[in-house]
Amino acid sequence: MRAFLVLLIGCALLGNGVHANPLPDPDRCSVMPPDGMALPRLLGVPAEFGSGPPSSQLDIYVGDSNGAPMANVNVEVVLNSTCNDPDPLCVCTVAVLSGYTNTSGNLRLSMKWGGCCLDTQAAIVRAMGTPIRIYDVLCSPDFDGLRGNCAVGLADFVYFASGYAQSGVACRNFDGDQNETCGLPDFVEFAQAYGFWCTGQ
Repeated sequence: MRAFLVLLIGCALLGNGVHANPLPDPDRCSVMPPDGMALPRLLGVPAEFGSGPPSSQLDIYVGDSNGAPMANVNVEVVLNSTCNDPDPLCVCTVAVLSGYTNTSGNLRLSMKWGGCCLDTQAAIVRAMGTPIRIYDVLCSPDFDGLRGNCAVGLADFVYFASGYAQSGVACRNFDGDQNETCGLPDFVEFAQAYGFWCTGQ
């Protein structure tokens, strides 16, 4: 009987140890809107004030292996410092790319940058240091075909318009459709971002 009780106590302690320190499960986490895209990517909009257009806001949920929400988890969006295809991003000085989940496991972050990057692992979303999403495409309405300058203006519109209705144009495809097509949904996103700017580098 005593041996049985010791075994039960040992199992209970082991079980408590497992559940006391759960880790994020990427399959139980979500990052929207990218998770709803055929070809996921992050969309940035340079915004000095406010949070920018809805499409540039990430709604992140962090869950454990059971799908239960994980509160007070540090989440960060890490932009690849060598992101240089075609040119380095212009990141706003007011950009905040990390934070902590609330009691429901949720966190909202605003992606504040300009430019386009098509590098492998251009950005990684990490929760408690665990990668939960990896993106090879970062794009923004602030891109003139060469670089972003942290302001969405006429040069960016000329570049965007020159690729309208074309496929295979990842830097103009803001909604992440299957064919990398520049179409009406992308124009809507561009129009919402036009005139936005920030101080950045």
